[in-house]
Amino acid sequence: MFPKNHREGSQEELEIQLRQRALKSLLLMRQKRLRETLEHRIKRGQKT
Repeated sequence: MFPKNHREGSQEELEIQLRQRALKSLLLMRQKRLRETLEHRIKRGQKT
């Protein structure tokens, strides 16, 4: 997976950074939900 030119390499690097940020965001949301009390989960579920 070596880039053919500088532009391809930069584009690939941006895509990697975007995926890393998305993964970090998902993990933070998951951690927040795991720390949430049962009472808060019930309230959040009733809002939808």
